[in-house]
Amino acid sequence: MRSIILIGLLQGSWGGGKVGANVWNIPICSGKERVRESNGQRLHSTQKPLKLLQNIMKVSTRPGDLLLDPMAGTGTSCVAAAMLGRHFLGIEREKRYAEAALKRIDALKNSKVLYG
Repeated sequence: MRSIILIGLLQGSWGGGKVGANVWNIPICSGKERVRESNGQRLHSTQKPLKLLQNIMKVSTRPGDLLLDPMAGTGTSCVAAAMLGRHFLGIEREKRYAEAALKRIDALKNSKVLYG
């Protein structure tokens, strides 16, 4: 399964710019990155890989920018934003996804991985 993601680019950032290519081959979200329920099942069926969202943010935002994700799911976009020094606002209506997102963000704060 493939997802099509449309992004807005900063002037001069495509190709040889910040990311260096216009095609990214990034594996699906798996292993430790995949958020799972207590029974081992994946929590969210469409969780995106962190590297994908980081690449998108690198070419479409600057440090200090605000990222809005109105369907935040398990918070991958919020984690990516925090790691890249962007502010974020995540909105999620499903309680179990929102709780997982908050847990991931709290874990990130405690790991001192934040750059911004």
